[in-house]
Amino acid sequence: MSWSEHPDTLTSVDNLTHVYVSQARYGEAETLFKRALAGREKCLKADHPDTLASIRGLASLCESQGRGDEAKALSTQAVLA
Repeated sequence: MSWSEHPDTLTSVDNLTHVYVSQARYGEAETLFKRALAGREKCLKADHPDTLASIRGLASLCESQGRGDEAKALSTQAVLA
């Protein structure tokens, strides 16, 4: 596992997404949400609470941008994990 995939690094990446959202930097936030999610799925697995938090965060971002279908799909993914 590289340092960029370490769970602590992924937590920092996830935390930065929330900063970006608060600054209305949605594109950057989405990129980081996806990075954190991919890393967490790889090293923590799909049903880990941190992975599920990344899915919910990305779903929330999609919902706030009027992308309801994507948000619903992500929310369903979190429930089924």
